[in-house]
Amino acid sequence: MAIKIVPRTPRPEFNGVKNIDPLADISIDTLADGLIAKSVLDTGFVTIDFTRTAEEFDEDELELEYGVKGQTLTTWSQKIALGPVATRPVGTIPIPLPASLFPELPTPATPTTHEVMFQLYKEGGGVNEPSNVLEFVIDKTAPFGSKRSDANGNAVVTLAVPTPTPAFVNSPSDAQRTINEAWLAEPANADLNFTVNVGYPLRRLDENLRVWLISGAQRVEVWNDAVPASGAFTIDNTVLRTFPNGRVRIQYQWTDLPGNESRESAASDVLTLALAQPPVSTKGPLVPKTDPNYTTALYLDDFADGITAIVESAFITNAEPGDEIFITIEDATDATNSVNLTSQPWVANTNLTFALTYTDLSQIFNDADEPKMANIWYEIFRTGIPNAESPVQLITLAFDHAGPTNPDLPDLTNRDLVLPVVTGASNTPNDLRPGDRNSPGKFKVTFAIGQPPITSAELAKCFINGQPVGEFNPFEDADEFDVPVSAEIISRLPIGTVDAHWTIQKADSDKNVMKSLNQPVTVAGAAVPLPPPTIRVRNPALRDYIECYGMITPTSSMVLGLQIPKDPLLPPGKTITAHFAAYRDVACTDLIAGTEDSRDYEIKAANLPDVAPVANPAIFKLAQPVRGAIAYGKYWYTTDINGQQSSDPVIKQIDNISNSFNYCDLTPAPAAL
Repeated sequence: MAIKIVPRTPRPEFNGVKNIDPLADISIDTLADGLIAKSVLDTGFVTIDFTRTAEEFDEDELELEYGVKGQTLTTWSQKIALGPVATRPVGTIPIPLPASLFPELPTPATPTTHEVMFQLYKEGGGVNEPSNVLEFVIDKTAPFGSKRSDANGNAVVTLAVPTPTPAFVNSPSDAQRTINEAWLAEPANADLNFTVNVGYPLRRLDENLRVWLISGAQRVEVWNDAVPASGAFTIDNTVLRTFPNGRVRIQYQWTDLPGNESRESAASDVLTLALAQPPVSTKGPLVPKTDPNYTTALYLDDFADGITAIVESAFITNAEPGDEIFITIEDATDATNSVNLTSQPWVANTNLTFALTYTDLSQIFNDADEPKMANIWYEIFRTGIPNAESPVQLITLAFDHAGPTNPDLPDLTNRDLVLPVVTGASNTPNDLRPGDRNSPGKFKVTFAIGQPPITSAELAKCFINGQPVGEFNPFEDADEFDVPVSAEIISRLPIGTVDAHWTIQKADSDKNVMKSLNQPVTVAGAAVPLPPPTIRVRNPALRDYIECYGMITPTSSMVLGLQIPKDPLLPPGKTITAHFAAYRDVACTDLIAGTEDSRDYEIKAANLPDVAPVANPAIFKLAQPVRGAIAYGKYWYTTDINGQQSSDPVIKQIDNISNSFNYCDLTPAPAAL
């Protein structure tokens, strides 16, 4: 339980408890010279620390004797019950006494010294044990203050305004005390030197001086410390750059050691500023591609015609020739990731344009997988003063893209995208033949091993000859895809070579679309009705076969002669290629190995017949290796007329073994096993 302060009561003369040394000891926390801090007095209490004695009782009590030093001490009308021993704090017991017991007297002008002592009554008995006498000083009179007595004899403090204005020791010589750049540049003027009046009554060296410089509504503290007996203090001249040009005033205030504050002095004119003013910017750099109001993101597409930031001269004041301006871009969430662009000299009435390169912006973006916010501002550099910073603007960098990593960003053509394969009805990769021109085809993409699949959040678009032919957006990840190409699109392609490519993008955006390299696709002309080739047949009605009669020189060489009709499509000098192959079935699906042959032939003059040779004895003997073997021959020719064209193939049964069991070249044909 805490101590109690209660009215004094009569005590018994003796309760059986005797004094036991040491005597009670008391102490108090004070400032230098025993002064009590104003902050303590403002609480309404002065705390005396009572040191616990060796012998204690639950009914121990203290009585206070107090008074002004030099006067007889008075016993206070109250007593202090220390409470049960078990509840007392360790070591010392703080005794809060009303501060009103210790007033500052009206006279003399000096602070008032008070004395206190406690009488310890053990067990509340009549035998007292006196403490030591404690002194402390009450000073409620601030510097430039004076005391007088009111009608009740209490001290009343009157504060005067501190005077005079501090003397500007190294002031400029002109009447206005004009400080310009030349004055500041003098080494002797690194500080503004002042002296202040220290001759006021009762001044102590530990009293604190606060000084302000004032310009308009702006007030800046420039000194807050004690001053020596000379009254000298200094102000760093750099503080002057925080003020606008014009008249500057000075104001000061004293605070004594206890904490009593004087009145503030009058604010007096002390100097006139005529400095080169620091530059000021009221608007961040303009980034046109983010307009309006920086709300449009920057995409990879924007690098095609350049991204710029513009420092607008209309929003800069106090700039001077020699000032340099540079732009800073910074990751809005990581101040360690920033880029400073090369500075440019300020030019009056001229906007400055800075290129925002991919190299710089990609450092800020740092391969993020979603758009990133970045701060952008500019700074104006002038030697000798802090950089002037523009307001910070927030821009969005949206350089994330679909598909595999593009090593050539910001180029939107990604050489690491696999090339497409375009096929027609002939299923020939990237070669649309005459027979393909009126049939649908296919556009296929197969991702390389290790490349990411296309996801449901991505969209692929396919193009042939710059024309869109289809799109693909999967429900789930896919390592390959194909889209159909309509017969109408294929039929309209120009003859020759066209390019096919594909793109991949995020499904919800038409920005940052990655494009593959071009895949050349050969496109033949539409099918041309070539006249069919014929061979000599002795009796077509009875035996429409490939026989020795169809050979060019049957007894010397088994070479089939394809008779090519004269036709405007086959002018003299036109090269054709004769083809032959033998099969085991009339549908020509079961090829006899080694029987395919192709030979070029040049069309002769109009008055000369065209017989194109193809095949040879070995081929025909493979087709009929023994007597009675059944085989079918297919022959046709091809030529280039707006792409490779082909005659319709002709299929006939082969019979090149005579009744005497010889081949056409008179060599014997083996009997069947």
